[in-house]
Amino acid sequence: MTTIADLHRRRREIVETASVIDNLMTPEQLSVHAIAKVTHILLCDLCEMVTNHLADSHKELYPGLLTHSEPSVKNMAWGLINNDKLLKPEFSQYKRKWLKDQACLR
Repeated sequence: MTTIADLHRRRREIVETASVIDNLMTPEQLSVHAIAKVTHILLCDLCEMVTNHLADSHKELYPGLLTHSEPSVKNMAWGLINNDKLLKPEFSQYKRKWLKDQACLR
């Protein structure tokens, strides 16, 4: 079972990884083959982290929110679910276009 603390920890890891990638995404850094390769691997890892995070949110978090007695909580959950529905196809398209190796497309 995924706890809220697990989701927070994983979100923090996602933000940290994205920050590292952001620092590596300069023309100077990417002109070095080894750094470009590491950046690609980190992007693949980030994609996997985000995919797992969204899947766990749908399995573990949203069902409880959707059955909550407060209508505002239910509305918030539906808003998050609807945002995820928009994000997933964009994310999949990004992975297919830019992260073409098999390790990224698991």
